[in-house]
Amino acid sequence: MAVAVEITRSEVLRPSEASAAGGGGGKRSPLTVFDRAATDWYIPAVFAWYGAAAPSNDEVKGGLAAVLARYPHLAGRFDVDERGRRCFNLNDAGVRVLEATVAADLADALAHDVAAHVNELYPKADMENADEAVFQVQLTRYACGGLVIGTACNHQVSDGQSMSFFYVAWAAAVRSAGATLPTPFVDRAAIAVPRGPPAPAFDHRNIEES
Repeated sequence: MAVAVEITRSEVLRPSEASAAGGGGGKRSPLTVFDRAATDWYIPAVFAWYGAAAPSNDEVKGGLAAVLARYPHLAGRFDVDERGRRCFNLNDAGVRVLEATVAADLADALAHDVAAHVNELYPKADMENADEAVFQVQLTRYACGGLVIGTACNHQVSDGQSMSFFYVAWAAAVRSAGATLPTPFVDRAAIAVPRGPPAPAFDHRNIEES
């Protein structure tokens, strides 16, 4: 029997104003050739904690707000620049955060149709919405106190390695409000400028895109 997941709250969480990183500041950032080659789709990830040792929803959201200012693309939106090209608008519009509950223990919920249940544990992005958040989170709390954090992130914003760094920074911010967080290099404009004249060194197209 499927275990019901009830959404109890939906909000847009913006970067913390107290963060020294300062957020995106409304700048526009180009998509690099690597961004454009990535799938324009949302990639889910799910993390689970058993028992009452899991952090509270407020702690998780507080850590997320603190770290978002250092990853402004995740709090921005897709946009179009003056030349009609798709770009990132680093407007600090925020991430979509859902809170949900399950009237069962986490172990019991996963003891039946695991695939169907896990599919209910992360947000489903509306690809037709031009203002859709590029990064979305769902916090699902179980009767046992367990917590599942499910996320969905557009692949053109971030790849697996950079999201791994983000999750580590987010976890550090949750564990300690005063934690020293990494400041990643996120200036896509600095790496999107083509060399002139072009100097291709590797046959990426035939190797990676075939």
